[in-house]
Amino acid sequence: MALKKLHKSILILIGILSINAYADGRQFHLRSGLIKGSYSGPVNSSFSTFPSIELEAELFFSSKVSTIIKSIFAMDFGKAKVFYSGVAGGQRFYFSGPSLYFSRSEGDFEIQSYSPHRFFGGYEVGVSQVLVQEFTSAFSVVGSVAEFTGTFGYNYQLNETLGLELVTSFGYGFGFTTVAVNGFNMRFTGGVSYYF
Repeated sequence: MALKKLHKSILILIGILSINAYADGRQFHLRSGLIKGSYSGPVNSSFSTFPSIELEAELFFSSKVSTIIKSIFAMDFGKAKVFYSGVAGGQRFYFSGPSLYFSRSEGDFEIQSYSPHRFFGGYEVGVSQVLVQEFTSAFSVVGSVAEFTGTFGYNYQLNETLGLELVTSFGYGFGFTTVAVNGFNMRFTGGVSYYF
């Protein structure tokens, strides 16, 4: 079941990436890290788990702004328990240097330009499912949450295609299912980015 959700998330990301052929550039992100959440409502719940996995596709339409779509998956692999899974879309704004890689060649001359240090902030809006209460190893209650998240990060570009990044995200969610829980989560992740 958990692998099926991850597989669907990967297919959604690939589909979105291939649909938009009008972007000036594309970047794929793979990050892992810690996610902590605390939710209250009919049942109070909190969790903290490592590792969480984030898959993200980023489409550039200008040198300072991009559009993102991502999938987040947090699971205790030892117990095969999914604490958090979700999808989100949003925008990213780059504060320092251009976000795009530029390359142009004429005859024997070639010009390449990319910013080695990129700081960014942004927002995400999405839907997630959180583990609200576990009764047995086979039976648990899951709540669906509409989530609004602020994101801040840093990307160190190793070369024109590969980068390393650190990202911090803070989100608040509003429950909209039978077990409607409201609450927040924090994500601290690091990983790689690949520009193509």
